[in-house]
Amino acid sequence: MTYREMITNRCTKYAKNPKVIFMGYNTVKGSRMYGTLNGVPESQCIEMPVAENLMVGMAIGMALNGYLPVVCFERHDFLLLGLDALINHMDKLPELSGGQYKLPILVRAIVGGTKPIEPGVQHKQDYKEELWYMLKNTPMYIGLYGKGYNISYKSIGRTKSGAVVVCEYKDMYDGEI
Repeated sequence: MTYREMITNRCTKYAKNPKVIFMGYNTVKGSRMYGTLNGVPESQCIEMPVAENLMVGMAIGMALNGYLPVVCFERHDFLLLGLDALINHMDKLPELSGGQYKLPILVRAIVGGTKPIEPGVQHKQDYKEELWYMLKNTPMYIGLYGKGYNISYKSIGRTKSGAVVVCEYKDMYDGEI
């Protein structure tokens, strides 16, 4: 089984819960997150504009209303544009609310691939170390294979913030696990 197939299987299984909503660009149109959402019904996906802060903010609102949002960033470097909502709201709201609110949100961010052609620095930037230091209550899982990816899904709702960030690597997608 490839890393992509394992992620696809995990997303398909997670989507069996009708409260799960995948949101981002290319969740319904285009590549459907490089094929990893092919097993997810389009009715559980929301195609979003390129507005990363809005995507995370919308996920927070949905989580507060009982949904289990999965925010899909096709490029890891686009996380920079969602940092206000990620750092100041998603990560801190449970703490700021005295534990009254938890946000069961999964953020998937993919570091762009270098194959079949070199895409340039703008599409393969990897800010995991910087983000790691800014997230106080939200764990970040990096380049997970096999059972490790399942651990990230099981952590949703159980962390201090309730949220989880997973950093995937596109160059790993076709590798065997």
